[in-house]
Amino acid sequence: MLNITENGGIWIDVEGRIGVDAGAAIGLSREDDDGIFRRIWKAIGRWGIHRLGRITVKLARIQLSPDDEHSTVLASLDTSPLDIPLTMEPPPDLSWLTRVTVPVFIAPIQNASILVQFVRDSWRNRTVAIQAHIEHAVVQGGSLNDNSWRRMFEQQRSEIYTAIHMKSE
Repeated sequence: MLNITENGGIWIDVEGRIGVDAGAAIGLSREDDDGIFRRIWKAIGRWGIHRLGRITVKLARIQLSPDDEHSTVLASLDTSPLDIPLTMEPPPDLSWLTRVTVPVFIAPIQNASILVQFVRDSWRNRTVAIQAHIEHAVVQGGSLNDNSWRRMFEQQRSEIYTAIHMKSE
């Protein structure tokens, strides 16, 4: 934990390992039954990913809700942009992932009774079940301060939802 703000927000550093297997993500992995033209096409794609090297991911505010009650927001999270390396055909272990530390601002709901009820339900069910919602995300080529041709590659996605379930043993 880094800091607690006057309005009840919390700044924390989230540490982890991150990477993108870009070859698998866009279907460029080598396969034995690929014909000559398909192998050439995939080789060009792998070369392009190698030249691109990194991507920057910018997320809008992340809203966390109970998985069974999407209209109740338990907390909002704000993150800084992520600089993520791209990899082609990584090894089977986790050695290829890059260690990152990301500052995250967490703004919990001000209604403590809703949080207490969520914790009680999770404890009783021995499962934390939440849904994360991101209004929009932008993925750009290159690292965060890159002003080269890599920035021409940009994808935007909106209304991203994912369920997160963590079961207690």
